[in-house]
Amino acid sequence: MSDPTLGPAAARKLAAQIKRGWRKGAPADAAAALAAHPELSRQPSVVLDLAYEEYLLREKAGAAPPAAAFAARFPGFASAVRSVIAAHHHFLDHPEAAGGGDWPDVGATVAGVELVALLGAGGFGRAYLAHDPELDRPCVLKLTAGASAEAKVIARLKHPHVTEVFWARPVDGRTAVCMPLAGVTTLAEVVASAFPPDAPPPNSADAFLTDADRAAEPVVRAGEPYLVGAAAVAGCLADAVAYLHDTGVTHGDIKPANVVVGRGGSPCLIDFNLSTRDAGPAAVRGTPGYMAPELLEAAGAMATGAALARGDLFSLGVMTFELLTGRRPFPAADPKSFAACAAAARAPLPPLPAGLSRAVRRELTACLNPDPGARPESAAGLAAALSGFVTAARTPPAPPPRRAARRVTATALVLVAVLTAGSGATMGPPDKSPKWALPAPPPPPTTADEFYTRGLARVRADDWSGGVDDFTKSNALRQDRRTVAMMAYCYTVGAKHQEGAEFGGWVDTRRDAPPDVLSNRALSLMKTGKSAEAGDALDRAVAGDPALPAARYNRAVCLFGLWRATGAHGGLDPRAVADLRAVFALGYDTAELRFYAARVFAAGSDVDPALRAEALAQVRAGVAAGKPAAAFRNDPTLRERFRRGFGAALAFEAACAAPSGPAPVNQMRLQLAEPRPF
Repeated sequence: MSDPTLGPAAARKLAAQIKRGWRKGAPADAAAALAAHPELSRQPSVVLDLAYEEYLLREKAGAAPPAAAFAARFPGFASAVRSVIAAHHHFLDHPEAAGGGDWPDVGATVAGVELVALLGAGGFGRAYLAHDPELDRPCVLKLTAGASAEAKVIARLKHPHVTEVFWARPVDGRTAVCMPLAGVTTLAEVVASAFPPDAPPPNSADAFLTDADRAAEPVVRAGEPYLVGAAAVAGCLADAVAYLHDTGVTHGDIKPANVVVGRGGSPCLIDFNLSTRDAGPAAVRGTPGYMAPELLEAAGAMATGAALARGDLFSLGVMTFELLTGRRPFPAADPKSFAACAAAARAPLPPLPAGLSRAVRRELTACLNPDPGARPESAAGLAAALSGFVTAARTPPAPPPRRAARRVTATALVLVAVLTAGSGATMGPPDKSPKWALPAPPPPPTTADEFYTRGLARVRADDWSGGVDDFTKSNALRQDRRTVAMMAYCYTVGAKHQEGAEFGGWVDTRRDAPPDVLSNRALSLMKTGKSAEAGDALDRAVAGDPALPAARYNRAVCLFGLWRATGAHGGLDPRAVADLRAVFALGYDTAELRFYAARVFAAGSDVDPALRAEALAQVRAGVAAGKPAAAFRNDPTLRERFRRGFGAALAFEAACAAPSGPAPVNQMRLQLAEPRPF
């Protein structure tokens, strides 16, 4: 039976019992264990310990699942689980990254602290999720090769958004620093999940929060606009930087990867390996994509504390801009070339989000000024501007003034009396019997089937993110291929093609996925540049269901793309033409379909000249359906084949000049197939 009062020590003891059972042959299923003992979810170190143990056992058995699909089974901890698995594989694939010597493995005890999971590593050492059995609390243990002054810098600091230190001591020629577990997800991971490639900006700030652990007074409020939540997080970090500078400390490497996000979206600045204190001169170091241009140009030289503090302000500005918009403010440059990075950092700023206040725009633009002398004296101004913006956004508008009620005249009262008397009505007590009532809201889902059913309803209402959320919760309660197929579908619709391809691959582990799942996965594979793998999936999809329009259309697109990738040498695979004809025969007719048909038929005319006339017919039909004529005129495949002779050029121009129709709507759905039950 679940015990809601279970403390950390008892939780770890229960987790140890569960793991012993797995090692003796019981099925390893961390998600099921957490569902059976929900009190364990209040201990992040226990959740990661169980998840990592399950992953290792599966890997040892030769059945390690895809990291994203595996991590999705742990709502609220998915990003942390992915990080632990990524660190695990990094050191399996790159043992040289350990920096020499034998580093302790997960499960070992170092300086009295039990190592639970590897959180990551950098140029200075390793960081572990750990448990201190003496004080019965989770912590982070950082091991650094050689001596380290980081703990001495942190020890004098006390700020809610700056990491603390429990203790530091030498261990076997290394420095061990034990710190509180402020969070297991970095700000870089949050921004990456909120702004996937080729997707619209997020609406909600919930990416900063977890389902399992929300603070009583969160920094980010559930459901609020992303810009407001992001500004709240950025304001906390700006206040932390202002505090550091007031105490004579510079950080030296401010970036999203050096911020962890804890309960309620509360950020915490970590990793003070490059920090300086007491305004003394120090060597210029940092991460090129976040460094100020003047420091990039002086990399390796010595700089004063004041110059490094101005550099912190620039780095804070870059991080804040990325947090608000999902991208850095300057064009990407080769990180190995400090000169190129410095030139990029002096480029004009792109526009900021329209909803920001003037004060935030002014302060953020000043922090990003390439002239260090023009930057603010302190980050306090940016912190205050962000705080004011968040407060104003969260303050509800004042209600409109109520109009004064008119006095009821005696004449009106007499008139009412006369009317009611004439109609036989009585002036008794009002009838309080209910005339109608709103239906009671349905109870929230609790079982795998209930979450799945609600997820389907959300998908059919075009609520893809809500669908993913419900399917993820359903899959956490009961692993089910059809549920994962729906998750993959939602990710593909939402243009999260990396996840769509990976989850679709999980369904196709045994190469027996249904045709609709194969077709959707192939679309995501094509969007991520894996056309050859997509072609294999589409061949199997078409073989399984020749009448599936999405599979036929996607295969034609894939074959055409592969042909173009070879430099358009050799004949186009004739299946591309056959597939598009099949889609037309199934009753589909869109502007985008006509556009692809014109290009495919034109390419096919190299082998079958009769297709040239069909290509021109598709141009006319596509323009009439709303595809801009310029798209046809500028297409290299069409241009190359219809500019070779005067007559061909006239015919092509006449087709492009056909009467145009209204602008087409998004044609994405033709390439997608909602998975059928299986």
